[in-house]
Amino acid sequence: MSTIDTPVLAPGAAGLTTPNPRRPRLGRGLVTWTLAGCALLAASGVVRGLQDRRFEVEKSYLAECPFPLKTLPKEFDGWKIVPGGDRTLDPLTTRITGATEHVMRTYVDELTGVTLSVLILFGPAEPVLPHTPQVCYPSCGFTSTEESTIRNLKGRDGAATNDQFRTGGYAKSGGRAMLREVVYHSFRLDGPWSPDIGAGKKFPRKNPGIFKVQVQRRVAEGERRDDSEPIENFLARLIPEIERRIAESQAAGSAPHPKALTPPPTIPTAASMGGMGPAWLGREMGSRLAPA
Repeated sequence: MSTIDTPVLAPGAAGLTTPNPRRPRLGRGLVTWTLAGCALLAASGVVRGLQDRRFEVEKSYLAECPFPLKTLPKEFDGWKIVPGGDRTLDPLTTRITGATEHVMRTYVDELTGVTLSVLILFGPAEPVLPHTPQVCYPSCGFTSTEESTIRNLKGRDGAATNDQFRTGGYAKSGGRAMLREVVYHSFRLDGPWSPDIGAGKKFPRKNPGIFKVQVQRRVAEGERRDDSEPIENFLARLIPEIERRIAESQAAGSAPHPKALTPPPTIPTAASMGGMGPAWLGREMGSRLAPA
């Protein structure tokens, strides 16, 4: 018996064909997922950018006061804190003022008996600047009794300084008698004190820390105010002390004091303050004082 070998033919040889394999085609699903992935990456980039920007904005709120406000003297050449006169604002009022640090004190002139309610605060400029007595007092039912004016403070030697405070008078019915008050206020950003320091300025990206001082007292009906105004006498002692503390901090090269501050939340507008009005109490004076 003979064996017949079957020849092995190479592909392409006559009479034989090789099946042509079909190449895989990219389906619409794969293209869709690719586009979706690109869109997600782009969106995540945008979100990350917004988060970074928000973080930078919030960091601008963390500028700390150059020195602890509570270390300011409790006595100034005859001015002395009354017993129980070192207090703090309630949390809601603190949020409204925009303050990240503050002190609220009641000083009395030991010679004349005149009593002053004093608010000193530090916080980011944008929420602090809008709160002025011209806004806060009328929103609480007070009416203006005199046109507000700008006063240049005098030093203890009587010489005029570049520091300016706005002063005004307000009155409100207190039942049997009218409540009459005079108030001074000003801000310090990066130079002399001025009540109009924020005029025409916006702080969309940088929100520097700013000082605010507000001092007020009860006045009698018909009381005449002149250059012997007790508030100006007090400010002539307080403002140089604040400036000295700031200069010492700058000379030390530093470094705000190590107290962590929390970014203040959204601050209500003046119109929304409604009945809040003068919200820090001056019990010794018998009236509520404006957190302006």
